[in-house]
Order: sequence, then structure tokens, then C-alpha cells
Amino acid sequence: MKRNTNFTTQINGIPGKVVGLTVLPIQGSCSLQLVDDFLKTKTQSFFGLEESETLTPVQDVRTIETGEGCTWWLFWIGVLTLGIMIGIIFIVLAFVVKQRWLIIYTSRANLVVFNRNKEKIEQFKRGLVEAMLSQNSSKSKVSDSSLKPPTPPRPPVLSKTPL
Repeated sequence: MKRNTNFTTQINGIPGKVVGLTVLPIQGSCSLQLVDDFLKTKTQSFFGLEESETLTPVQDVRTIETGEGCTWWLFWIGVLTLGIMIGIIFIVLAFVVKQRWLIIYTSRANLVVFNRNKEKIEQFKRGLVEAMLSQNSSKSKVSDSSLKPPTPPRPPVLSKTPL
């Protein structure tokens, strides 16, 4: 079976957080990159005051989620400005301007990145799934060769001795 090689190993965007059932963007920039068997995450806060870099093994990835939804901050600005009638424009924009995000759930953290390019998100997701599959297939090859069935025990030999 030939695997699809149409994927990317890096995606940039805005970091986010999962709050309840809502995904919210936060200020700053974020980069997710596949490096060997690791997922490298670089985040930089607004104005570059804080930077962090994390390496997560690909085998720790539990779930990959992609989504698209309403721009909630535009909606709430529209609600607040309904009194001066400009709020209607913000509410309409909230439903027209879509946010796209990628969430990677690992055993220890949720990695969220917002990116407007849907194709880029899909390509990165395919690359991550490909890395996960290659990790699992190499793991199964090693385990298959090391797991040979044990030899069955020999039945005891009864000697014929007179009683």
C-alpha cells in the first residue's frame, strides 16, 4: 500500500486554549513542527515577553481534532454595541469570518493552534498521522520479531518399573 506523501511538517499560527467546550485564541504566536519522532512546539507570548519550547513524543499523541467556527469575540463586541446599531455588522461578521484550529491532545497537554488556511491544517494533520503510523509500524515490527511462541513443554516420560 502506497502512502500519501502530500503533507507538511510545520504549521504556524496563533496559540489557543480549550475552555470548557470552547476553543479560544490567545495573544502571541505558535509553531508546531514534526522533528523525527517528536512534536516540537514553540510559543511566544504577546510582545515576546515569554517563550517556551516543548518536545512531545509522537507516541504520546492521543487525539487530533480540527475545527472551524464562529469568531466569538466579534459576536460579543456586536452584542455590546447593538445600542449604536453598529453591533449588527459585528454580529454578521462573527458568523461570516471563520476561525480554523487544530488541537492535539496528548497525555499531558492540549496543543492548540489557530490558522486560517484549512489546507495547511489538513496537510499538517496528515503528516502527524503519518508519523504516528510509522511509529506504530516500527514498534509492531520489533515486537513481532521478539514475540515468538514458547516451545511447548515435553510430556513426562513414564518409566515402566515393576511394582
